[in-house]
Amino acid sequence: MALVIKRDRFTPLKKQPVYYRDFVASMDMSAGSNDITAVENVDSVKTSIRNIVLTNRGERFFNSEFGCDVRQMLFENIDSGTESAIKSLIELAITNFEPRAKLIDVVVSGQQDINAYTITVVFSTINSPEPQVLDLILTRVR
Repeated sequence: MALVIKRDRFTPLKKQPVYYRDFVASMDMSAGSNDITAVENVDSVKTSIRNIVLTNRGERFFNSEFGCDVRQMLFENIDSGTESAIKSLIELAITNFEPRAKLIDVVVSGQQDINAYTITVVFSTINSPEPQVLDLILTRVR
């Protein structure tokens, strides 16, 4: 059973507490203030997981082990062996570099028509048992 909260003028909605806050990598300014735009809670963890998956090892200065090395797998044949290799790389990287997320499942499926992989990461944050879903599409550049 889902809990539905309806807003009326008599009962104000409770604002969710902020557990995590990260700034957006584009360094955009938020409207109405001189602050950098920030993402909070689950959106912050989703952004972090996306950055981990899309970063190659050795790409970050002073942290050569950070990243996932998934891009090198994009030029391999699309088959179940490559899918399982990508899945294990993503699981290892998220486990090592994102302590705020409890990984539930990673689903990788190859799309031969568009030469891409669709990745679904299911996780929960350490302060919320609700499962969250992050969908990514990895394609070759060349």
